[in-house]
Amino acid sequence: MTPATPKPEPVAPKETVRKAPEKPVETMRAKKEPQAPKQETPKAPVKEASKPVPSKTSTGKFQKGFYYVQFGVFGNARNAEILSKQLNKKGLPTLKRVITNSKGKKLTVVLLDRPYKTLGSAENRAKSISDSTGFDTAVYK
Repeated sequence: MTPATPKPEPVAPKETVRKAPEKPVETMRAKKEPQAPKQETPKAPVKEASKPVPSKTSTGKFQKGFYYVQFGVFGNARNAEILSKQLNKKGLPTLKRVITNSKGKKLTVVLLDRPYKTLGSAENRAKSISDSTGFDTAVYK
């Protein structure tokens, strides 16, 4: 007769520990020198605009043959809409273009609603927007 093998002790299930999402790393910017306090002058009340005013060159639709400042490409159209609203609040009019990738998936591209004739002018605008807002940009044609 063979000796019985002892059964292992039951182990309590381990608790799942969820980590808090990591915050994005903020870029370091040069510190500004403190300035002398300015005298306050009375200001006329400013009316807040409910919607940003689109630039004179906004088209509302994509025009082939021009360069655009691109802010993102999304597989989820809702995410594209969220980014578009954030940009509009900062006074940057946007347009969204739906494209299909090589695997047949629809993607939404968020672009600045301002066509540029040259690559250089689009690159300059993309850099200035990125520097002033912190949004990542690219050039799209």
